[in-house]
Amino acid sequence: MNIYAASLGTSRIPVPGRYPGMPHVPGKLPSSRASPLAIRFLGLTTVISASFSLPAGQSGALMSVGVTVTPRVDLVLYSPASLTVTAMDVARGYVTVSEPLRLKLSGNTPQGVELDVRATAALFSAMRIEGGYLDATLPGDGGTIAWRWQQESVRSLNVDLRFTFMLRSELRPGAYSWPITVNGRALETGTALTR
Repeated sequence: MNIYAASLGTSRIPVPGRYPGMPHVPGKLPSSRASPLAIRFLGLTTVISASFSLPAGQSGALMSVGVTVTPRVDLVLYSPASLTVTAMDVARGYVTVSEPLRLKLSGNTPQGVELDVRATAALFSAMRIEGGYLDATLPGDGGTIAWRWQQESVRSLNVDLRFTFMLRSELRPGAYSWPITVNGRALETGTALTR
């Protein structure tokens, strides 16, 4: 395919053979058979005039178009501002956070999403996360959780996640900045539940 001219918006470039001084190229379709192709993208229109070399007796041509959809995950978190650890929590070895981490999650991924849950400080030996249909135990530094959509047509969820942290033996009572970050990405086929 040879593209002879294109126009974007209102500026035009002449098509060969349509204007004086622009010759027709031998072996190509005459310019009167040039086919305009309009593509609309984000409110802009691009017009391409193209000439195709076709075998005798054919009046059309095949054109392949491929589309790749980039996986997208949208994640909104409402996390507690801090974590309070009392002397009683230290004595029993764990603390259950009363305020949940609220998670709003959506995406265009067919399988679901991977939630990457990470501790920002070395306060825990392990953590348990519960909410929705999730019940997972991760190491103290965190890990990755595969969250599959319950229905393929519904690719979003709002859920409250509740954390129980198993405390390191040397941890002292006190108020700590919220120690957890959560990021999301597209779930790939065959991903284990937690890792």
